[in-house]
Amino acid sequence: VFSSGISMFGVFGDTMILWTALFWRWTFKTSLGWARLGGITIVVIGLVINQLGTFISKAALSWAVLIIVAMIACNAIGSVVNEFALKRRIDMDINVQNLLLYSSCVAFTAASIVATGRWRSIYMYGFFYGFTEHTMFTICLQAVTGLTISRILKYADAVQKNVADCLRGPVLVAVSPLIAPTKPTWATLTSAIVVAAGCLVYLRQGPLKATLSDGAAKEDDAAKPVAMGGAPSEAKMPAVLSSGAS
Repeated sequence: VFSSGISMFGVFGDTMILWTALFWRWTFKTSLGWARLGGITIVVIGLVINQLGTFISKAALSWAVLIIVAMIACNAIGSVVNEFALKRRIDMDINVQNLLLYSSCVAFTAASIVATGRWRSIYMYGFFYGFTEHTMFTICLQAVTGLTISRILKYADAVQKNVADCLRGPVLVAVSPLIAPTKPTWATLTSAIVVAAGCLVYLRQGPLKATLSDGAAKEDDAAKPVAMGGAPSEAKMPAVLSSGAS
């Protein structure tokens, strides 16, 4: 980020919504529709308007752009994969799914600590060495954010989450005069209006209806009787006839 410039990161970071829409379409094999694509296009135009002046005047293209694009693409892939995992077992309680997810995160983190040798510092100074009130506050915020996003991904979709996330800018522009004495520029106001319009166009279409692939759907149907504690249907059970039956 520092080598490429904040303005460069702002412009290419706004492509998150495009990457998410692309990977969502490829994963769930579901068309977004022209109305949603139009809303996304309007949002991207508004986001670019906000950063374009700074980008042209102070930034220059460099190889660091590839790192930014790769990071944004990885975030988009992670969001879509998380949604796919949550919706593949739609009948499973979301708290159980979160428990499995964060248990895996803890296990991988512990493994990385052991692999890098940092466990020696933990052994010498204790696990909570260096923790402050700000650390605990950040942890609580991350926990609340994670639980909220997991519900958005399960009951809505990743693209809608990113579109709603773009509303932060217009909301901040609207409330900033009440908090700070500074006035937004015309470029900022124009960007906020365009982004808000694009978000409304998209959100009016409602959440996307994700469809799993045939292989995943068959696996889900086969696992449902076991997961729900039921027995196989009688139609699939072999008939047992006794030799003495009349």
